[in-house]
Amino acid sequence: QVVSALPKQWPVQVQAQVSGQITSRNFQDGADVKKGDVLFTIDPKPFQALLDQAQGQLAQAKSQLVLDQITLQRQQNLRARNVNSPQDLDLAQGTVNSDDAKVKSAEGAVASAQWNVDNCNIRSPIDGRTGLRLVDVGNMVSSGSGGSGAVLVTIQGIDPIYTDFTVAEPDL
Repeated sequence: QVVSALPKQWPVQVQAQVSGQITSRNFQDGADVKKGDVLFTIDPKPFQALLDQAQGQLAQAKSQLVLDQITLQRQQNLRARNVNSPQDLDLAQGTVNSDDAKVKSAEGAVASAQWNVDNCNIRSPIDGRTGLRLVDVGNMVSSGSGGSGAVLVTIQGIDPIYTDFTVAEPDL
């Protein structure tokens, strides 16, 4: 008969969420780490550039939306006085709707780019003890989407420590 106690935290294989070059390692092999401690840093420069670009596109989209909202307001005022055609008002409304969609799309791009920047710091997902690092500073790593990325380090939960052992039935 096998007596077993399942651990609260299985060993965790830490993988990168973004691809890039490792610029720093912030732990020693075999060190105890806490949940949230930064283990590795991936070069954030390319991701920061994409974030800056996305923020610029968002600012442009918001500016265009404001301008087209002013135009829509003018068209509504003119339509109320029967000075313009309904088509002019419809066109202005369609432009505002399109601009609103562009703003939402740009906001999504900013959120995605920010997520990439934030994931340049690879953090410990659990409290535990690190194993032997499997990458060094300067190595290129690929993202771990779907478990396909390289394992950077394994962390073993150690509090509490569980063991598996076999007990003979007569002894039990």
